[in-house]
Amino acid sequence: MKELFKDRPETRDLQQGYSTLLVIPKHCEKRLEGVLADTLAHPGSLTRAKLAYKVLHKNFETRDAALPMSIAIEYFHTASLLLDDLPCMDDAYTRRGQTCPHRIYGEAACILGALAFINRAYALVWQAMAGLPQTRSKPAAALLEHCLGAAGVINGQSMDVHFREGQKDEESVAAIARGKTVTLIRLTLVVPALMVGASAQEVALLDKLSLHWGSAYQLLDDFKDVLGDVTSAKTSGRDFELQRPNMVLCVGLNTSWQRLDTHFSKCEAVLTSLAELPRDWSFLTALQQHLLDERTRLQSLSQAA
Repeated sequence: MKELFKDRPETRDLQQGYSTLLVIPKHCEKRLEGVLADTLAHPGSLTRAKLAYKVLHKNFETRDAALPMSIAIEYFHTASLLLDDLPCMDDAYTRRGQTCPHRIYGEAACILGALAFINRAYALVWQAMAGLPQTRSKPAAALLEHCLGAAGVINGQSMDVHFREGQKDEESVAAIARGKTVTLIRLTLVVPALMVGASAQEVALLDKLSLHWGSAYQLLDDFKDVLGDVTSAKTSGRDFELQRPNMVLCVGLNTSWQRLDTHFSKCEAVLTSLAELPRDWSFLTALQQHLLDERTRLQSLSQAA
């Protein structure tokens, strides 16, 4: 996602914010300290933080809120990854090119580390929303709770973990993607949009974009797992081994490519509609292009296999 931010100072601000807005306390227990330090040292692409920052920073009233809110969203995502990689979940070995923290410092320290990220993220959210009028902060806070609560990503993860016990059809796989990946895209785009006072039309379009981007993103992730993509930031081949939801395994390569292209086509239509509105949403095209480039790369990998 280098294309999303051509302003290097802003990129550096986000990288620095990720590593410093959660302060490891003195005399922190050494295993917990290890989880926090290792995780803070490897922020990943910061795609969600970059998108949220773009939405927030373009509005003068919310510029002071841009950094803490963007990092909060990234911390929520980080916590979900720490938990997702545990042996009781996906039992992953690597994440972001590094050994998963629970394999170095233990599962208990990793769970507590995830809680530390969640706790700090909520503090940053309230800091970011403190100066907003209630007409903005209330709907933004309500959507945030929905995305992160039992109706959102938590339910999606539970459906994922218990997939082998239920229906393994196409709709079940899609529902899990909506519960997990789509929900986090909504958190990234729609919550900041509500904070800046986006119109009902803008919110509706961003909701639709979140649905199709999230679905496309998950499909690309499914391809990476099936194809054994060596560039993947996490352990591949686990979906088949653990009987986890994977659309490519469910419907096959050809149908999955078709579904992916349908999602991209619908994303393009939404981006065109957003371009016709007064507020500038042009920065969103960078993510669309990035995902299209990933599609091209993965299809080449599939053809070479």
